[in-house]
Amino acid sequence: MDEQRLLAMSDWQLEFARLFAYTTESALLLDQHWWQDLAGQPDDFESHQTQQSRKVSGTFNEARLSVTIDPNCVVWEVQPTPKVGDLPTLGPFREKIDWVAEFLSPWLANSCPPIRRLAFGGKLLQAAATQQQAFRILGVHLPGVKLEPNPNDFILQINRRRDSKVVQSLPLNRVSTWSKMNVVFSMKPGTPFQWPENCYSALELDINTAPEKTAQLTQSSLCVLMGELKDLGVEIAERGDIP
Repeated sequence: MDEQRLLAMSDWQLEFARLFAYTTESALLLDQHWWQDLAGQPDDFESHQTQQSRKVSGTFNEARLSVTIDPNCVVWEVQPTPKVGDLPTLGPFREKIDWVAEFLSPWLANSCPPIRRLAFGGKLLQAAATQQQAFRILGVHLPGVKLEPNPNDFILQINRRRDSKVVQSLPLNRVSTWSKMNVVFSMKPGTPFQWPENCYSALELDINTAPEKTAQLTQSSLCVLMGELKDLGVEIAERGDIP
């Protein structure tokens, strides 16, 4: 089982990562250039704005980086660039989630507006040759769940709260959603096809500060708090669902 667990945890790939900063006041009217300050101005830089939101996006470090601002939240998202005939990912989970956290730290430390909540997470995938293999991978991470005989489908969401070690009296939600995911590729419009035995084990992470805690978070705590949220997500991905 130890060998199986080591193999399963090493094969996670990061599909996307997101950082949510819930603002105390709307950030829509701020005169800011957050995206450009972090990533410059690539050729495919795009900016879209409505009365209720603003989104800036472009290619950075071979990924698609975007920041979306609405009256309640600032959302940073890192996604892979499309790949023909394959499910795109950013790369190995541990390496890429550390990179995302490090990349966004200067914004949290120097430019983030006053916020009351912080959330960090993403989606992880492991390719499986068969449905049975996908369930075996999930079973390694979910020792308390009986997956034999293999079900036709599976999804499990669980939240195991912990108290923050860096912000006093702040509960943290540790939401993990485990599933088996089939994949449908479409090579051209109107002609989808599916490989029934080509599927993925999936884990979506949402590690966030408790919504009932509405006091403003101190800016000096934000980087270390994001690091704590990231580390809790890594713990789930590597150790599985441990109460």
